[in-house]
Amino acid sequence: MLGLWQEEFRELYEWGGLFVLILHPQVSGRPIRYAILREFLTWTRGFDRVWYATGDEIARHFEAGESTAAGTGAAA
Repeated sequence: MLGLWQEEFRELYEWGGLFVLILHPQVSGRPIRYAILREFLTWTRGFDRVWYATGDEIARHFEAGESTAAGTGAAA
């Protein structure tokens, strides 16, 4: 699991993409899986330009960008 997450993250990072990790409680709700998640998050913190955000923070960031684009007449 850790290797797959790392490969996916690394590829999306190179593309400048968005990595969204979905954790289903019936699969991820076990102690060893929390340990793997901790290891993965620690590993991702070694990359520059990574923003850890909630869905609400992402929505506000997007809305702010849309407001700025609308104010300048730029296409959204």
